[in-house]
Amino acid sequence: MAKFKKGTSGNPRGRTKGVPDRRTQARELFAQHRDELVGVAIEKALAGDMQALRLCLERICPPIRATDSPVNLGTLPPSLAEKGEHVLRELAAGKLAPDTAATIMVAIANHARITEVSQLEQRIAALEAGDAADPGHEPSQREQ
Repeated sequence: MAKFKKGTSGNPRGRTKGVPDRRTQARELFAQHRDELVGVAIEKALAGDMQALRLCLERICPPIRATDSPVNLGTLPPSLAEKGEHVLRELAAGKLAPDTAATIMVAIANHARITEVSQLEQRIAALEAGDAADPGHEPSQREQ
């Protein structure tokens, strides 16, 4: 049998006001002793403690993260399908990395959705403006 009832908070009222967050307390305590703690970590790293060394190195020289560089695709064709085909041809030719091509395809798909919504908004506004211009207009069976 489950220890907790599904969907029910174990503390529905939340933390009592005025009770400090333990993480904040811990940060303040570490801040008071920051210099000494860093000194101990460095001493241990210099003495050969591999975990301390790893900790120090990660702070001094964090791991390199991949960075994207700009890509020039030239002039893209007008239709969305042709844009997608162009990106796939560039990928197949080795001119684009797979992750870059995937990012561009997502951008093209998002642009298609934005364009579609924009066109729908324009059509709805035009329909509403047409109804407002013709007050005697009675809705057809299809409009109801």
